[in-house]
Order: sequence, then structure tokens, then C-alpha cells
Amino acid sequence: MHRYANRIAAAFACTMLSGVLAAGSTSASASDSAPLGDDAATPSVRVIDRSDESAPAATSAPLTRGAVSPPISVKGVIPVPSEIALRVGETVRVNYSDGVVVHQALAAGCTSSSAVSNPYVASGYAWADHSHSLSSGCPSSTSVNGILSSFAWPWWHQRDFYTVSVNPGTSVYWSPRKKCQNSSSTTWHTENAIGSSTTALSADVNLACNPG
Repeated sequence: MHRYANRIAAAFACTMLSGVLAAGSTSASASDSAPLGDDAATPSVRVIDRSDESAPAATSAPLTRGAVSPPISVKGVIPVPSEIALRVGETVRVNYSDGVVVHQALAAGCTSSSAVSNPYVASGYAWADHSHSLSSGCPSSTSVNGILSSFAWPWWHQRDFYTVSVNPGTSVYWSPRKKCQNSSSTTWHTENAIGSSTTALSADVNLACNPG
């Protein structure tokens, strides 16, 4: 959890300093990421454990079953739970049994909510469900990268990468995927990123899916 909190706090700092809500945000690098590690906890990220609950329905694409391809954009946003008093400049990460939702108050009237499911196997592919929303008070759209990765010692390797544009007052849903070459157990995770900074990172899960 320390690693997750540190990466999300860094993403928030990047968002505030570089104005990622402006159009034309730089996409994340397609190179492999750093080896596994555990960083110091960052107090600016509040973590709420709801591991006995599933993620809210609003984090999944409406009127669909299974993976979403191509992306779907709908009016409305992923709501911040009513019991969370989100203050400007604050990031709240909510851990659910099947994924993660991260809410960020970027400015007065402007909230970003970023969600990823834990990766899973379906129809011979490793999948993960992604969503991102901006409240209607945000000044402009932003680009969000969905990155599905697997681990092969000592590195995480990006297996699928897809970028979407999110407009204020909307939510976008999409699902990166990678074909399984065999059923050997492999560790996977998935993330949303703005620029090169993570906005939501799933748990690491072992799947019977080796991408080769």
C-alpha cells in the first residue's frame, strides 16, 4: 500500500504543477517500468479500506457486460461517496474487493475520479476495466492512459496501452487486454496515468495467463 500511496501522491503533485487538465497532455512512456519496490508512505493520500465491498456500479460501463472496446463516453461522473468530505488539494484512495477508485479535488468545483479493476482472465485474454471522470466544473478535457502490465523478474512490462480523452461532466470506460500464450501463473496489475504519473493503480494479482 505504501507504494500505491506514494505513486498517487506524485501524480497529484504533477497534476497541480503542470496543469494536466489542459488539452494535449503528454502520454506516458511505453518503456518498461522500474523493478518492484516499496516506498515510504505519503500522508497527503488518505486510504479507505472497503475490501469487503465491490466497486460502485458507476465505475463500470453502463449497459454492457464484460470488457469495453472501443471506449465508451457517457454523461455523468463517478460519484465521491457521500461520507467522504473531499477537500481541495486532497486525494482519497478507496480499496474495494475488485478494484480501486481514486478521487482527487483538483480545484474548487473540479474533481477527478479514476478507477481500475483488478486484472482478470476472460476468453483467452488478460483484461482490466478502466474508467475516469471529470466533474463539470473542470476547465477542460484531459488525456488518460490505461496501462495493463505483467511482471517478469525483475521488471514490470507494459502489455497493452490505450489513451482516452475525458471531457468535463463525463465518464469514459475502456478495457486494455493482452492475449494469453499459456496458462502459467503470472502477476498482473493495471493503472491509469496522466502524463507519466499514476492516478489509479490496482492490486497485484496472479492470473493463469502468461503473455509469453
